[in-house]
Amino acid sequence: MKKFIKILLIIAVILVAAVFILSLIGPKTYELKRSALMKAPKESIWEQVSKWENFGNWSPWEAKDSAMTKTIEGTPGEVGSKYTWKSKTQGNGVQTILESKPYEYRLSSLEFEDWGMKSKTSFELKDSAGGTFVTWKMFGENGFMGRIMSLIFNMEKMVGPDYEAGLANIKRIVESAPAAAPAEMPAENEKDSTKN
Repeated sequence: MKKFIKILLIIAVILVAAVFILSLIGPKTYELKRSALMKAPKESIWEQVSKWENFGNWSPWEAKDSAMTKTIEGTPGEVGSKYTWKSKTQGNGVQTILESKPYEYRLSSLEFEDWGMKSKTSFELKDSAGGTFVTWKMFGENGFMGRIMSLIFNMEKMVGPDYEAGLANIKRIVESAPAAAPAEMPAENEKDSTKN
């Protein structure tokens, strides 16, 4: 019996040491990034990514759970605007806009209530030949358990496909939207009337 307890203690010490070592060698930060070129003006894309009211149009997670409940608070697209969701399959959490530069950049906090994980997400829009280059990113710092989990689970494989799907959905929406009508030129008689 004593020998069995001794073996268990040795195993426990090895496991604790292994966890400690993994926490030391695990990455302190993480970043997931996906980009796409969209043949659409910044204004159309910004309308989709800046307002939580449009999140359901392209969110890969809402598509996975039609029973998801969500609450939106605050002024649409402005700092402080909050999106809270509850889902049996996609977890529970909240996103809050922290920074917004219209047609260029949006930064949000992202908290998963079930996992105690806090991240930040951003959208960056840049003019590009033929349209707008959109980059969607999630990043943050790994705590003790985060460093260990990052060595076990591959975020690129687990979450990357969702980011790709979300960008593809946005691209489909904005590229299929009708182009804005060009401004009408004033009639000749209207031009002449300004000279009087």
